[in-house]
Amino acid sequence: ESMETTDLKVTIEPKPHDIVLKVTPGAWMLKQKSDSLGIADKVSWHGFVGDRAAIFQSLDICVIPSRFEEPFGAVEAGFFGVPVIASRRGGLPEIVEDEVTGLLVDAQSPAQLADALCRLMEQPELRSYLARNARQRAREHFENARFTEEFVRLLTILSTAKSRVA
Repeated sequence: ESMETTDLKVTIEPKPHDIVLKVTPGAWMLKQKSDSLGIADKVSWHGFVGDRAAIFQSLDICVIPSRFEEPFGAVEAGFFGVPVIASRRGGLPEIVEDEVTGLLVDAQSPAQLADALCRLMEQPELRSYLARNARQRAREHFENARFTEEFVRLLTILSTAKSRVA
């Protein structure tokens, strides 16, 4: 089942901070909410973004308040040195190390999410620390070369085990 998503880019004044959120087809409710809060002029909505690098390179913080099990975006943010605020849901805690590469919050906890976002906006030194660690962790754990090495190691183990059985 395919689900269309929309990218949400939020700019918060006085200092702009960009945040990308993937939202489900209920995005119209968020658009209405931004209107009712009087912040519609600070929110831009984007459709499909083909150049993900351009998005991640422009971010200070990536927020993934997922209510589902997918960790999309967290690894990419790490490669670009962008700290992540994410829900403790699915594979996200395996990618985002709390207080090391980003911040984890309980799923469906807007207060925790807001607190974490304010914390990173107000503490650029923490944001830089998390960003450096996120980039290092992404390179050490998620680069193609590492996966290739692990796959070759697994094939070697299987091949050795097969020859012992034969």
